Amino acid sequence: MTMELCERPHTVEVDPVRVIAEQMVVPEGSKVEILGGRIYVSAAPMPKHVLIAHEIMEQLMKRFSGTDRCATTAGAAVGVDIRKGDFVIPDVVLTTRSALRVDRPMLPVEDVEFVAEVVSKGSIEKDVEILPTLYAEWGMPIYLLVDSRTGDIILYSEPVAGVYRQQVPFHFGDTVALPSPLADIQIETAEFPRYASIRGV
Repeated sequence: MTMELCERPHTVEVDPVRVIAEQMVVPEGSKVEILGGRIYVSAAPMPKHVLIAHEIMEQLMKRFSGTDRCATTAGAAVGVDIRKGDFVIPDVVLTTRSALRVDRPMLPVEDVEFVAEVVSKGSIEKDVEILPTLYAEWGMPIYLLVDSRTGDIILYSEPVAGVYRQQVPFHFGDTVALPSPLADIQIETAEFPRYASIRGV
């Protein structure tokens, strides 16, 4: 007696949290992220927030004009696993044009050299407390945290065992010299606007 072995159909592992996040209906301009298995929804950013992110992007783009490197504020998501688990939508991402051309739902973290986040009222816990650890665990080379409420900046680099060994403080008006792998890049912050008051922001 012979038996025919039927090949099982290929199945793709489904992440239920990703499914919920993808199906959520949120106001236009909001962003949905998953951090530590929890879904975070951030409101559309204020104009000064947008301007700072744009200033950072423009300075990077000017430096890398004519190369494959590409900075964007267009809402590119970044994750360790592009199909499941946590993902973040940074305010600024430095990646490559080649990476952006690949047909996939988000950028894998290995294709990103630099991220920047601008703190706003709804993102204080995420940007200041959660992301430094998450980005370090992912091995993100450089994380630039810009707080337009206080005018403070922290440059995180050298992730080792889930911790950034270097955490260098700056203030609006300083020239931020980036470390390796962007050691020849400087971010000028003199034109970064601050909120008029931190109350309610």
